[in-house]
Amino acid sequence: NAEAVERELQVLKPATFHKVLSSRAETMTESEIVVGIARSADLTNALTCKFLSFVDDSSTKRALELDKQRDTIAKQGRDCLHKHAKLELARLEAAGTAVAEAVAVLLEVAKSRAQLAALGVTPEHEEAYAMGSVPDRRDVRRLRTALAEAKNAWQEATCFWGGAPETDTGNGEEGSMP
Repeated sequence: NAEAVERELQVLKPATFHKVLSSRAETMTESEIVVGIARSADLTNALTCKFLSFVDDSSTKRALELDKQRDTIAKQGRDCLHKHAKLELARLEAAGTAVAEAVAVLLEVAKSRAQLAALGVTPEHEEAYAMGSVPDRRDVRRLRTALAEAKNAWQEATCFWGGAPETDTGNGEEGSMP
C-alpha cells in the first residue's frame, strides 16, 4: 500500500505530471508539490473568475446597448407613423377641399338656374340660359375626379389605420366613405 501511494506521488511530481524539465523538479518534496498545485488551482480559479466577470460585464453592456437601440427604433417608428398620419390627414383634407370646390361651382350653376327660373327665363331662351345655368362638363369631371381621390384617400387611410370595412350598398357602389 505504501509503495502504491509512493508511486502515485512520484507520478504527481512536476517532472512527470507536468513534464517539467528542471533539475529542481526531481527533488521537490510532497509539500512543495501540494503547495504548487494549490497555487496553480488558485491562479486558475482567479483567472476563471476574472473571465466570468469580463463576460458578465460585456453581456450587461451589450444588453444596455440593445435596449437603447430598441428604444431608438421604437421612437423612429412612432415618428414615422406620426408623419404618415399627418400625410394621410393632409391628403384627406385636400380631397375634401377639392370636392367642396367642385360642389360649390355646381351649386352656383344650380343657384343661377333657380334665379333665372324666378325671373321667368326658361331653358328655351338659350342665350340667357346658357350663361351660367348649365353645368360645364369640366366641372362635373372635376367633381368626379375629386370624389374618386377622396374615396381612394379614405380607403387607404382605413386600410392602414384599421377603419370600417367596405360594404356593398347593393347598387353597385361601395358605401364605406362617410
